[in-house]
Amino acid sequence: EAYLEEMEATVAILAWEDPLTCPRKDLMDKSRWFKTASDVNAALYTSQTGEKGPKLHSLLKMLVWTQDRLDEKVVVQEMGYVLNVGYLLGFYSPTLYGS
Repeated sequence: EAYLEEMEATVAILAWEDPLTCPRKDLMDKSRWFKTASDVNAALYTSQTGEKGPKLHSLLKMLVWTQDRLDEKVVVQEMGYVLNVGYLLGFYSPTLYGS
């Protein structure tokens, strides 16, 4: 029912000669236009692809996740390299190497 009321208020703007003087002039605000355009684009995308969100958003999330995993792996590999070099230079520590 809220959707129907919103549609009626939106269509009622057409009855005014100057939409910026009507009681619902807030519907003419640019921020409202951008939100509506975004909602329409999302609905069109979902209906055409069956996916809930744009691919760019999913790809960016995947990129950030992958970079985080790579950063963790690089730190572990660098630490392993430092330990191996230390062992080769004679800095052997049984607590580090387990024997």
